[in-house]
Parts: sequence; C-alpha cells; structure tokens
Amino acid sequence: MNSAIIVLTWNGGAEAIACLQRVRQLDPAPNTVVVVDNDSRDGTPDQVAALFPTFLLIRNPRNLGYAAGMNIGIRALLDQNPPPDIIILLNQDTLVDPGWLGAIIAPFADPAVGAVGCKIRYPDGTIQHAGLTLDWPLALPRHIGRDEPDHGQYDVPRYVNFVTFAAAALRSEALRQIGLFDEGYSPAYFEDADLCVRLRQAGYLIRYEPRATLVHREAMSQQDRLTHNALVHQGRLRFVLKTYTLDEITGPFAQAERDLIRYLEQPSEKRALRWAYDKTLADLPHIWLARRETDQAMSDAVQRLLLNLQHELSKSSYRRIAARLADIEDLVTNQPALLAACYTLLDAPPLRLDLSESFRINVDVHNIGRIAWRSAGAHPIRLGYLWINQSGERIAGLHRSAIPKDLLPGEHAHVALRIDPPPQAGVWQLQIGLVEEYIDWFSTYGVPPLCIDIEYVLDTGPRAVILTLSIAAYDAIGGYILFQLQMLRSAGYRVVILAEHVDQRLPTDILLSVVTINRKTPEKYYAVAIEHLHRADLIILHYPLFYDLASLIRDVRHGVVLFDYHGITPPDIWGVESPDYYARMVRGIANLSLVQYANYAIGHSRFTCAELIATGMINPKHVIQMGFPIVTHAALSGAPSRDLIERFDVHNKHVLLYVGRMARSKRVDMLIEALPAVVARHPETKLLLVGDDRPLVYRQYVREVAARARELGVAAYVQFTGQVDETTLDQLYRACAVFVTASIHEGFCMPVVEAMAHGRPVVVTCVTALPETVGDAGLLFNPDDVAGLADQICRLLDDLPHPGAHWDVSTFGRLAPVTEEEIAALRQRKIGIVTPRYGVGVLGGAEQGIRGWAEQLAARGYTVEALTTTTVDMSNWGDHVPPGVDHLNGVTIRRFRTTSTDNRCFHAVREQAEVGKLPRFREEQRFMEHNLRSVDLERFIAQHAEEYACLLVIPYLFGTSYWTIRTAPERSILIPCLHDEPLARLSIFRSMLEQAAALFFNSREEEAFATRVLGVTNPYRACLGFGFPDHPEPGNPHRFREHSGITGPFLLYAGRLEYGKNVPQLIDYFIRYKAERPGALTLALSGTGNISPPSRHDIVALGMLPREVLNDAFASALALCQLSLNESFSLVLMESWLQGRPVIVHADCAVTNGHVERSGGGYAVRSYEDFRAAVDTLLANDEHAATLGARGKAYVIERYTWSRLLPRIEENIARFSRPRSLYARLAQRSVVRALEFTRQRFEADFLDLVERALAETRAQARAD
Repeated sequence: MNSAIIVLTWNGGAEAIACLQRVRQLDPAPNTVVVVDNDSRDGTPDQVAALFPTFLLIRNPRNLGYAAGMNIGIRALLDQNPPPDIIILLNQDTLVDPGWLGAIIAPFADPAVGAVGCKIRYPDGTIQHAGLTLDWPLALPRHIGRDEPDHGQYDVPRYVNFVTFAAAALRSEALRQIGLFDEGYSPAYFEDADLCVRLRQAGYLIRYEPRATLVHREAMSQQDRLTHNALVHQGRLRFVLKTYTLDEITGPFAQAERDLIRYLEQPSEKRALRWAYDKTLADLPHIWLARRETDQAMSDAVQRLLLNLQHELSKSSYRRIAARLADIEDLVTNQPALLAACYTLLDAPPLRLDLSESFRINVDVHNIGRIAWRSAGAHPIRLGYLWINQSGERIAGLHRSAIPKDLLPGEHAHVALRIDPPPQAGVWQLQIGLVEEYIDWFSTYGVPPLCIDIEYVLDTGPRAVILTLSIAAYDAIGGYILFQLQMLRSAGYRVVILAEHVDQRLPTDILLSVVTINRKTPEKYYAVAIEHLHRADLIILHYPLFYDLASLIRDVRHGVVLFDYHGITPPDIWGVESPDYYARMVRGIANLSLVQYANYAIGHSRFTCAELIATGMINPKHVIQMGFPIVTHAALSGAPSRDLIERFDVHNKHVLLYVGRMARSKRVDMLIEALPAVVARHPETKLLLVGDDRPLVYRQYVREVAARARELGVAAYVQFTGQVDETTLDQLYRACAVFVTASIHEGFCMPVVEAMAHGRPVVVTCVTALPETVGDAGLLFNPDDVAGLADQICRLLDDLPHPGAHWDVSTFGRLAPVTEEEIAALRQRKIGIVTPRYGVGVLGGAEQGIRGWAEQLAARGYTVEALTTTTVDMSNWGDHVPPGVDHLNGVTIRRFRTTSTDNRCFHAVREQAEVGKLPRFREEQRFMEHNLRSVDLERFIAQHAEEYACLLVIPYLFGTSYWTIRTAPERSILIPCLHDEPLARLSIFRSMLEQAAALFFNSREEEAFATRVLGVTNPYRACLGFGFPDHPEPGNPHRFREHSGITGPFLLYAGRLEYGKNVPQLIDYFIRYKAERPGALTLALSGTGNISPPSRHDIVALGMLPREVLNDAFASALALCQLSLNESFSLVLMESWLQGRPVIVHADCAVTNGHVERSGGGYAVRSYEDFRAAVDTLLANDEHAATLGARGKAYVIERYTWSRLLPRIEENIARFSRPRSLYARLAQRSVVRALEFTRQRFEADFLDLVERALAETRAQARAD
C-alpha cells in the first residue's frame, strides 16, 4: 500500500530533526516524506534540506497554522501520479517506534476505514492518547487513558468517533471525497475533530490502532497554556456552531455552557474563554458560510445566544448569587402543574436512519410537577415513542422503557429507550414522551414531548439478513450467530437478525440489530421484516429445526441465500415428553427440502453435509463443510480460580465435565451408569453436569438422572450446575481433567472443541459427527458400552499422578532426568535431520548450525541422516544437485527432488504480511502448498518415520518443516529459528509449533517471542543454540590486511547484504559518522545480497570470504556491526567474540541485545547517537575494546562450545524422544485440533464463500 508522511514544522530545531530521523528509520519505509515548514526562523528548514535530501521540503512564506499548513502538503501529495493510498500526518515533537508505519496502515486493508489513530505516550511512558472523545454537549476533548501508566489496558484495536491528528493516517480517497482541513480552525485545534465528523458522515470508520505507538513530548509553559486554552475554546466554539443543530446549540449546549461559565474560578480561564467568544462572534458569518446556512433567523438566534453567554461570562463572579435569588423568586411566584415533565437528551440522535437501523437513545426525565410517578403497579409510568409522518399519521413504537424507580417531584432519572425505524421511507417526526400505561400519554395532559425530525432513507450499501429461530445469551449457537453478525458488519454489511425468540440478556448493541418476528408481531412491522428480506444481498438461514420464519426464503427476490444447517436430532431419540418440540423436529426433517432455495449450504461436519446431499435438493458441490468458529484462544490451560474451586468443591478432585442441554438425547444418564466403576478406581472423582435445565422436559430428565445416581450410590460425586455464564464455563473447562459426553446424535458438538481448546482430553461416543470433530485428540466408545466408557475415562485418569496435576502446565514439560542407559539406547537408533538444504556450500546460519549438530553427533557415535532436498540456492528452488544418497563427515545425506510449485504464491503472501495485511487462512494454506517442499521426502518420512528416534526439523518457515511435522508430529522436534517478522504470525505456524513433539529454541528471547507474542503453549521445549570449537583457530590480522588492503581501523559486517539484515541503516550510520568525524575508519562488508554498497573509498565490499579469511577479518576488526532486527541466534556474534573482538548490535533486536547484555561483550544501540558514542569509545580506548571482546569470548566458551553444548543436545534429544503418556499426548493434540476451529479460519472461509456466491449471482444476472 503506497504511503506518504507529512511532518509540519515550525521552529522545531533539534526536536524536528529527531522526529525526522525516526521517520527515516521506519521499516517498512514510506514511499514519500514531505516536510512542510511554517516559516521557521531558527534554521529548521535548512537543517532538513541538508540532513534529509530525499525528503520533499515545502517552505511556506508565513506561519499558516496547522490546517492550512497540512493542506499544502496534502495537495502536493494528491497531485502526484499516482497519489499515495495513505497519507500520514505527524507533529514535529513526536518520536515514532520502528514498526509504527506498518501498524498504522494495516487497518486500511478494510476499505471502510477512513482514518487511523495511534497509541501515544509521554516520554515517561505514561499514556497521552488512546482514542479521543468529545464530551457532549460542550464538546470538551477528553483523551482516553491520559496520564495512566501503560499496562496494556488499551491494547485492543477498536472503532472510535475521534482520534488526535498529532499522529494519524488518512485514506487519500476519503480526502478527495470530503475535502481537506477546514482552515477556519487556524492556527490550531478541532480541525481534526471536524474532519472526523465529515469522515463518519461520508460512511467511513475511524480506528484506534494500539500497535502503532509513538512518543509525543507536548511540553508548554504557563503562558503557552493560556494561549492553548484560548485556541482550544475558539476551535470548540467553531466546531459546535458548525456541526450542531439549532436545537442542540440553543438547548443542551447553551445550558451546559452557562454551567461551565458559572464554575470558572481562575481569572486566566475566564480571559481565555472571553477571547474565544470575541473571535467567534467576529467569525460568525464565515462559520455560517462553512455550514452552508442560509436561515437568517437561525443566525440571529445563535448570535443573540453568544452575546448573552459573553455577557454572562463578564459577570460570572456574581453568577451563583444571582442564580440563587432567581430560584427563590420562581418558588414564590410560580406554582408547578400537577403533572409536568422535562426531557433532556443525553446523546445526539441520528438525523438520518437506514432501513435496517434501530438505535438507542438516552433521556434524562425530570419530574417538575406536583405528584409522584410510579414505576410499578397497574398503570406504571414508562418512556415510549411515536412516529408521525408528514400526513399526521401516528404509529406507536414497539418498545417502552420503565423508569428505574418511583420519582418524587423534583427528582429525575436516566432512561434508555430502544427505537425501531418507521415502516417506510420519508421524513418523520419522532416524539418521545412518558406514558401512563393503559391510560394515556403525558402529551394529552399538555406536557410537550421531545420532538426530533428524522429522515428515513434507503441505503445502497450491502445488506444481510440472518434468519433464526432464536438467539440466546450464554449459548453456543447464539454466540455463533453473533459472530456472524460482527463478521458481516466488519465486512461492510448492514445486518438485521430476524428471530422468533430473543434473549433480552444480550448486549444492547446486539439487541438493536435484532427484530423479533412471530405471530404476535403487528402486521405493519411484519411487513418491515419482509422488506428487509426482499432488499437483502445476503440471507443466512439458520436451520436447527423447522420454524415459521424459515419458510420466508421461498420469497427471496434477488439475494444470495446460505442455508446454515445445524443438524436435527431424530425425533425418536428426543422422545415425546415435549410434543411441540417433537413436532418441530418432525417438520424440520420434512422441510429440509427448503435447502433447494439456497445458493449454497453450510454443514458443520461431513455427517451434516451428507444429510443435506441426501435430500437430492441441492448440488453436492454447493454443500460446503465448515466447522463452527468456536476458538478465540487455544492453549494448555492452567488452574481454575480459587473462587471456582471453592464454589464447586473441586479441590483434590478428578473433575469429569459434561456441558450441554439436559436433554434425553444427550444421554447424561449413561455418564451416571459409568461413574461407579470410575469412582472404584479413582475415588477422588467428581462429575459436573453443566447446561440448560430450565424447560420442563429438561427438569424432568434431571430428576430421573439424579434419582439414578442415588440408586447407584454416587449422588455425592455428581453436581448439576445449571446454565453458567461464559467466565464460569471457561473456569470449569480449566478445572476438568476429562470432558465426557455420551450423546448419540451430534451435528458437530461445540463443547468438545471448547474443552480441547483448553488442552483437555475428551471421551465421546463413536457415532454421528463426534469422531470427525474429535479427530485424533480424544478417545471413543460404543454408544451402549458403559464399561467401555468407564475404561476410557480411567485410562486417562491413570496417567495423572494426583488430582489436579494437569492444572500445572509446566508439569508436562518437566520430564525425568535422562539416564546413561537411555543415551546408550539412543545411539542404537537413527537421528534424522530435516532441512531444506544441506552441504558444504550452504552458507545460511540455520543450515550451518544444524550441520554442526549433525557432524558432532556423528562423531560421538550416533547414526545421523540428513533428509533434505536437491536445492542449494534459496533464491531458486530448483534441483541443483542430483537426488540420492551421499556422505559427508560421518553424516548420511538423503536428497529428494523438490516438488514443482508456484513460488509466486509464497512471495505474494510474504509481501502481503510484510505490509501488515493478515492473509486469510486459505491463502496461508496455498502459501504452504507452494512453499519449498518435496513430496518424495514427505513420502519417505511417512514410510520410515518409525525407524528414527526423532527428526530434528529446521527452520520453521519452509514446507520441508511444515509437511514433515504434519506427517510425523510425534517424531518431529522443531528448531524453529524464529524472529519477529510478519510471517511468523501466520496461524498455520502457530499450529505447527504446537504440534511438534518438542521445540528447541536458540535463545531465551526466541522462546519468549514464541510464548508471549505468538501464544505458543507447547510445554516440551529447551533452549540450546549452535556450537563452536573448544579451541578456535585464532585469526591473523596481518594476513587479512594484506588480503583486503585495509590499513586503518575498520568496522566489519558479515552476512547477507539485504534489507532484512538492516544493512542500509548500518551504511547510513557509517556515512553520517564519517561526515562528522573524517578519518581513516573503514566499513568492510563481507557477504553477498541484493544491496549494492555505495561507491566510496571508505566502504569496502569484500564479497564471500573463505572461513580462514573471515576469521582473520573478525580478529582484525575494530568491532563487528550487526544491526539486524531479525535474528534467532546470530552465529557471527559468537565468531567475532571467539576472535576476542567486541560487537555493536541493535537494541531493538531482542536476541542480539540479550547476548550483549548477558555477556557484556559490546554495545546495543538504538539510534545514530548511540552508534556514534560506541564507535568513539572503541576508537579511543583499545584496552576497553579488548576487554569487551574477552568478555564475549568467555560467554561463548561457557555456553556454546561443543564440550558444553553437545551433552545438553544429547540429553534433550533423549528426553523428548521418550514415549509419552496417553494423557499428555491427547492434551497436546487437543490444542492442535482446536486451532482448526478458530474464528480467523472460519471468517476467511465464510467470506470467501460469500464473495464466490455473490460473484456467481452477478454473473448469472448479466447472462440473463
């Protein structure tokens, strides 16, 4: 995505230069940087021109203020061909973080996003801005999170109404549509709020993105504070007068402004506000012109109001006394009416409504009469609404809200009221008022209602309708429907849910999108529902059984219909205790033919897909299998909370958990039948039965099950919990040792996946969809085999040393020490090493490191085989060497032909990820299908994996690793070589890391990245690294200087010459250093790559050096400079230290920074200034440089020489190659299996299906 940054400067000096230096270091970098200078007098533009020659500098002849200055920069960018997609605005007193640009432009992948703001901190790390609100009706700005310590409490991206433009990104297309900044706000303040309002009016979203972080200094003197306050008030008044209605200005705003004036205490505050009023009154004609207002009466009314407020401001010190006298006078002379009310809107209502939009409005109701209002009884007082069209026709609203308590005269209360749209388009008056139920509206007694004119329009954006029998809170299917709602909203759809039954416990914002349609619905509103259906582009019919609304899909006019089939329990299994439900199921099966009206059908298992295909009413190719989107987080979960342990009395208990309806078809009674055998073997067992037991038929079944438990003498081991909330359910999954269900009919079974997402093994029946849902992550039993059920449960409990042992996740990875006998046994088996390429000419760090492992293990008597491809050059995945068997230094090499793939898919996803756009899961799959792989190698591993004690697989990125782990997961130990790069965040790699038998990390920081950033919970892990000789060959500085011709001090870089290694920044730092400190210092670059060093006498390109010459280079260098941000170990650091020379690394690379901190062997720099100080010190003090090098050498010898490292490698291979308990294997598999049902994967598949179906419909329409 093409991006450009504008930095507005005015007398910024060093502050502005520091800002621009950070901009230059951004990775990814912007396509263009524009500096607009507002006539600085301190030399700022000249410094910019000298230090940043590639930046576009615009010099304004005078200080134009923020809006006009930024507009000049924006126009310059919009005039480019092509213009940038995204324009980013920056204040000169900001310091951006290195990854800020990628984070702030990533949300623009959603075309509905028009602006993005960041998380802004003060220099001390406290929060300055995490989104912005304007408190209504005064429009006083409030920065969310201001002055709070940053503990991550605002780290969730969200849509907001406003963001500050001290640092923000804008879509250039949106600017062309709505125009640029209103320069009437000059010199500063509220121009950003004004633009945000116009963006939202144009239909764009505004997003707060916390991953985009920066520092904003924002320091000012007391005199500056006075000016600041005056300008803020001036901008605030312009904003109010420009964007509020007359009623809002003369009503809520005027009253609130009077209160503000009344409580101003400081003379400086009054002066600032009085100045703002003077300026606003003088500018009023221009404000009226900006809002295109032609009503002279309105203009006069607002002018009188401003003059009155200005007058009140001048006498504000007497205001309180005058107000009190006025109150006493009113009390003596006026007698209130018997029934009287005052209504105050607490938030601004919409002025235009779309067909699908309901909204919630908050009203303050004030009893200003002489009698109390009753909130209960035969005639309670409630707040309601009427729609009145231009013909005077009155239509009563469906919803009324009770007042929260009895209100005595003089009291008031806040009431929230849901308002549904009127039945047809046009201009309507909305009247909100109190009503005495079953008597009449207050308005009939002369109490004026609150009246709002609203235009009701038909929007042309995409629409979706979700049809469902019911939608419930704390329910798996209800949660699935709500996820579809949110997913479609994010995709730009206006969504309405039509349901026969609605749970009022749902969140308010959800209820506003739900229309209840059943036989009690008034005819006019039923017609509205039909209109929704007729105008929808997408209709999703949820079909759990038959209901009246389902038949409406026969009447769909033009939209795409998706038939979302949940599976129907056979009526005979259900039983006849509930005749109505039984009849619905009978009709549900009979009417499954409704699928013929769908473009596509979704089944959530092969089992339910087969049921749909069996109808013969839909093309089998149009039946799509998608598991339910259940998982938001999958991990081996830890212990439940202490409160839950006490509440359900599960301390020192093996908890068996069932979650589901208390329906006869779920066969909970069978769990009771199996319980005596389980308790006999494990008396510390407790069975928790969780689920809805409210319907009468469920309660009857629960009584039968409880009675049977008493008969069997296990009632004390059973607890019925009823339905629980989501938080409690999560804790119960944590508590359980085994999840069990004896259900004999499931179309998917969501609770099974929820349990697996917590790393809990499951035991289920081997019928319907349950075996395919569980996969290899659970145990099965025959439906009527009680003994088999008990045996499967006990097999798992037998593996736990004590109740609750599984609560400590670390116990899985804490394996017993390795014995000498195990090491000896390991030598009798083969160790396989799977790597994309292997051999002497392969120079990648991971490949060299693992070849060292292989040869050292072979030298210790192990049988080692390298399983690799015929590729040597990673830039070309062809067959460079012949396939077959070879031998090198005691290692057998088996090479297999690469599989021909389209590597454009690989690079397309890589480029997409690097600009911050998260690929859909199908794209991730294609990325792996077209990755570097060998089908012959995969076939060999499938046939011979049992011959190997383990397969050491390296590195994470390539298909050779992914497909090996898929083929033989419990043999595969992954050495991932992770670093913080966008591709590492692909969900497909998270699954691979969880699936591996163990993970061998190269550094603590790599392990921390996998755990904290990627969320990996695989407990089988070790931190090892790569090895080096105990007695390395010392380099010969004299020989290197003869070879290279370098005579003076030099900094050395060794590695690939590419952007990923941050080589351009190293070259930039060096050139700047030499500009400031001319001298003999040279930069020597060893390696090859796609970066060509500049042609300078003091930068020497050495090319690829032989090992002996490279050691000479390390030994003679002033220091090794390795500023790469992406490392998992860094061999060259260790090689430099072994030659006794210090290193300079980047402080933002966790791995290399960690090595330097632990060793004390060099410098970690974050800026050019840090780099300059490090080089200065090393040049000035040879002894200090030698000391740093010696520390580094001691660090390598202590940790990474073969005599220290190889025993740890042997021990960990032996430890993690042992057979594991059944419980441990299933717990790990459960997490991997659950990751196949993430919301991310479902969303990608679902939206792909929607796009395909819509495209087919449009193509058919064109053909017709």
